[in-house]
Amino acid sequence: MKRIIYLCEPTHGHIDYGGVLELLSFLNKKYKVSVYSGSLLKKSIRKSNLQFFDIGLTNIKPSNMALNVVDNIFYHIENYFFSDNVIKAIARTCKRINQEGCDLIISDPYCHVAPVVSQVNSIPFISVVSPPRNVSRDFLQRLYPIITSFKKKIYAQYGISELYLNKFYPVTHASPSCRINFSIKEFNITKKCDSVYLGGEKIESVQYIKRDGIHVYYSSGTLFWHPQQIELILNLAKNNPDIHFHISIAKGLFTFNKLPNVIIYDFVDQKKLFPDMDLIITQGGMGTVNEAIRAGIPILDIPVFFGNYAQGEEIQAFGNGIFLRTLDEQKELLEKSFIELLENNFYRERAKKLQQMFHNVYDVHKILAVLKKKENLVSRK
Repeated sequence: MKRIIYLCEPTHGHIDYGGVLELLSFLNKKYKVSVYSGSLLKKSIRKSNLQFFDIGLTNIKPSNMALNVVDNIFYHIENYFFSDNVIKAIARTCKRINQEGCDLIISDPYCHVAPVVSQVNSIPFISVVSPPRNVSRDFLQRLYPIITSFKKKIYAQYGISELYLNKFYPVTHASPSCRINFSIKEFNITKKCDSVYLGGEKIESVQYIKRDGIHVYYSSGTLFWHPQQIELILNLAKNNPDIHFHISIAKGLFTFNKLPNVIIYDFVDQKKLFPDMDLIITQGGMGTVNEAIRAGIPILDIPVFFGNYAQGEEIQAFGNGIFLRTLDEQKELLEKSFIELLENNFYRERAKKLQQMFHNVYDVHKILAVLKKKENLVSRK
C-alpha cells in the first residue's frame, strides 16, 4: 500500500481548512495516510482515524500587533524559518521516511519542512491551498537576504541543489509542486504553477446552537491580534444587545467584562458553528474564509496584517462580503458595514451563489488523477 504524509504547521487552521481533513480521510481509504506535525494536533488527528506522528513542531502564539509590528512579523518568520525546532523537525521526518517509506508528500502552503524533505528524499510534493493570502512584494524584498541565508544553511545541510536558491519566498514554492486549491478560478487571484481547483463541499447545519435571533461569529486571529480590534467588536456587541456574538479568542489573551449576548470560545469547530451564523467577521485567515464560503455566509473581512489583504479584495470583488483594509477604516466603518451586511440581502445571495459555485466543481476524485500524474513523473526519472 502506498504511503502519503501530510505535513503542516501545528495549528488547527493548517489541518482543518476548506476540506483538508475530508481529503485525507478520503485518501486513507486507498492509501496509508499519516499526519506529521506537532503535539497540539495529536488529539484531533486521531479523532479522524488518521495516523499521527509528532515531529516536534511547536505551536506559535498569537502576536499583539499593537506593540511592534516589525518585531511581531519577524517573530513568526523566525519560527517558520530559522528555529532549531524546524531543523530538528526536518531531521525527524527524514529519519521516519527512511524507516517506513513515503510515496507522496502533501502539505499546507506554509509548512517549510515539507519542500525540504521532498527534495532531500526525491518524493513528489503537492501543496494544498485555499484562496490566497498574498504578501506584498516590498515586504519580501526586505526579507530576501535573510531568507536566502536561511535557504543556504538548510540546503547545504541537506544537500539540495543550488538551483532552488533562485526561487523566491516562501520556501514552499522552492519545490516543484502541484497546488490543489479548495477554491475556484473565479475566486482565486493566484495563477502561478500547476493548479487543480477542487471547489469545496457545502457545509450544512447540524443545529450546533439554538437558533434564536441573529448570530454573528468573530475570531481574534491565529497568528496576529489587535486589542483595539477586539474592543471594536465588544463595542459592537454592547451596541447590539439583541444580537448573539460568538467570539473565538485564545485563553488568557485578552480580559474584559462578560456581556450577556457574548459567548467566548477558546476553540470552536467552525464547520459545525458556521451554518447557523448570519455573519462571519474574520481577519481573512485561510480556514475561516474557506469555511464561511462553504457554509454560504457573508463575510466582514477586517485584517490586522497585510498578508491577508488578497482574500479581502476577492471577497469584496465577488460581493459575498465587505473588506475593511486598515484599523482606521475599521474604527470608522465597522458598525455601518456590520448593519449593511445583516440588512442587505444582496450579500447573502452572493454568498449562497459562491457556495454553490464551489460545490458545483467539487470533486475529490480529481486528487487520484493528480497522484497518478505524480507517480508517472517519478517513474520516468
